[in-house]
Amino acid sequence: MCENRNLDICGADCEAQAVVVVNQAGTPQFKYTGHPSTTKEEKFYPHGITTDSQSLILIADYYNKSVHIIDQDGQFLRFINKCDLENPWSLCVDTRDNLFVAENMSCKVKKIKYL
Repeated sequence: MCENRNLDICGADCEAQAVVVVNQAGTPQFKYTGHPSTTKEEKFYPHGITTDSQSLILIADYYNKSVHIIDQDGQFLRFINKCDLENPWSLCVDTRDNLFVAENMSCKVKKIKYL
C-alpha cells in the first residue's frame, strides 16, 4: 500500500489481480486490472506499488516481469519492461524520482530512471 500526493490510498492485491485506489474517506476511486496486452501472456500479478512526485502510480507486475505506470485516475501510461526485470517484487521511488525495483528470485535491486 502507498499514498499519493492527493492523499489517495493505493493498494496492490495480487490474489485479486487488481490495484484498488480509494480516497481519504475510503470511497473507491478506481480499480486497475492490468493492461490487456499483458494479461494475454500471464495474469496480471501486482505485487509492489509506489507513487512518485507527480502522483503517478507504479506497479510491479511479477509474472509479466514489468512495471506498469498509471496516472492518478487509473489510466495506463506505459510499461517499464526493457530493463531485464526478473520477477519484480517491491518498488520504491526516491525524492529525485529514481525507481528502485527489488527482484524476488535474483535478490537484486535495480535503479531505473523512468521520467
